[in-house]
Amino acid sequence: LSIKGNFINNGTYTPAGNTTYFSGSSDQSISGTALTTTFFDLTKQSSTTLSLAGATTVSVTNDLTLVGGTLNTGNFDLNVGRNIASDGTTLSSGASKGIICNGADLQQLSGAATFARLTIDNANGLDVPTQASPINFTESLNLDNGVMNIGRNLIVFDNDAIINAASGFSSSRMVQTNLSFTDNGIKKVLPSGASTFLFPI
Repeated sequence: LSIKGNFINNGTYTPAGNTTYFSGSSDQSISGTALTTTFFDLTKQSSTTLSLAGATTVSVTNDLTLVGGTLNTGNFDLNVGRNIASDGTTLSSGASKGIICNGADLQQLSGAATFARLTIDNANGLDVPTQASPINFTESLNLDNGVMNIGRNLIVFDNDAIINAASGFSSSRMVQTNLSFTDNGIKKVLPSGASTFLFPI
C-alpha cells in the first residue's frame, strides 16, 4: 500500500504481511482515534517529514525503513519489532522515548542514521553490522533492557546527547564492541566548559 497523503486510522488497519509505503511529495502524518495502529513493514521513501500526530499507538511489527527525510515521533513512541534501516533523521519531543526496539528476537540497525531518541527494550539486544557510515545521536540512547552491539562501527553523540539506563548500566544494559583496537567505538562531542559523560562499554 502506497500512501501519498495523511494516514488517519479511526478503525482497524490490517497490514497482513505487506509493506506500507509513505511516499508523498509533501509532509505526511499518522493519526486517528484507534487505540493502536499496526504496520507490518513500514517504508518512508521521500525526503519530506512523516509525523506521528494522533493518540493512536503506532507499532511496526517487522522492519522499519527510512530512505531519507525526517520521521518525527513528537510526544509519542514508535515500536519496532524487527530491523531498522535508516538513512534519515528522527525527531522526538516531550516524554517520548522515540523509536523503541522491543522485538522478541535479536534486532539489527543499519544505515547513516541520525536519531534524536532511540530506546532498546529487547533482552536479545540490537546489532549494528559493519558499515562505513556512523550512527549519530542528538538527544539520547536509552538502554532499558538489552545490549547495543556496535561491532567495529562508530556511534557519535552530539553536544547534548546522553546515554541512559533505566536501572543502571550492567552487562545486560551497555554498548558492546568487537574488543579490538581497530574498533571505532563511541565518539562524544563535548560542550564548552566542565561536563561529564559515561561510556558504558
